[in-house]
Amino acid sequence: MTQSRLRQRVSEIGVRRAFGSTRTELMMQIVAENFIITLIAGVLGLLLSVVFAYVGNEFLFAQPQSQTLNPPVVDASILLQPDTFLWALFFCFVLNLFSSSIPAWRASRIGIVSALGGRLH
Repeated sequence: MTQSRLRQRVSEIGVRRAFGSTRTELMMQIVAENFIITLIAGVLGLLLSVVFAYVGNEFLFAQPQSQTLNPPVVDASILLQPDTFLWALFFCFVLNLFSSSIPAWRASRIGIVSALGGRLH
């Protein structure tokens, strides 16, 4: 996904390089953009999962052959485990670092003239 996004932004990278941006600055900006996207997606995923758990409470947590007449109660303390969420988000950041560094490194190595022409090589 990162590589396809960078293909669409090759000319932008060329313009930035032409105006004096270094390869390191380009790489750091690309990786930082991916980190921001990962953070937004993680928070959005957490919110959607909590909302879905509350909305689909009976469907998700009730047993079909339940002997009790009371439906299960979903408490926020059951759904929100900060340690688990932070570890999962950290793991996503590590994967994002690995998956975005190589395309960012390749994009920063494109020659200025090639990038301005929209070519990858």
